Amino acid sequence: MRCLLLKKTIVEIEVEGDHLTIRTVRRLRNSWDKAFAEMAKEQDDVLLDKVNSTDWEQREWEW
Repeated sequence: MRCLLLKKTIVEIEVEGDHLTIRTVRRLRNSWDKAFAEMAKEQDDVLLDKVNSTDWEQREWEW
């Protein structure tokens, strides 16, 4: 179960036997913006797979 507290902190509440465990929700993508910026700085942000776009994708998509 997840709850939103007054300070907009999201917590998980778990029932374990005869007690409750309350903990803040782990932010899985925390600091990704910094990691991506570092990758770009090191030029380590290129795709590993070759992209084979179609003519339609080249005309219709904004890249």
